[in-house]
Amino acid sequence: MDLNPALTQIASNVRGVIFDVDGVLTNGQLTYSDDGHEYKTFHVQDGASIKLLQQHNIVVGIITGRRSPTVARRARELDIRYLIQGADSKAEGAVVGRAVRPARRYDQGASGGGAAAHLAGAS
Repeated sequence: MDLNPALTQIASNVRGVIFDVDGVLTNGQLTYSDDGHEYKTFHVQDGASIKLLQQHNIVVGIITGRRSPTVARRARELDIRYLIQGADSKAEGAVVGRAVRPARRYDQGASGGGAAAHLAGAS
């Protein structure tokens, strides 16, 4: 497979990725039971891709505006150390992420799902 050298260079600088949850790591549907429980469906291929990122020393985080025990469980299952739930904005969550890890250059982070922020790189 021929890879674009410029894209390969950019990708080699990524140190962290932030994902939103609803519609990014799930199919976007919210299902509620009669007793008020919320259900989310995660795709196994997303989990496998996150594990590949981690194997390449890419720090993975989740920032979501909702609060869900299901999301916390999924983060634990995938060894995602940076989970911010109930964020008023994705940018607010990124500020918290920077407090956890020293900030790196903008081009050393990536976001998934329109997160208006970048994750601080690994030290």
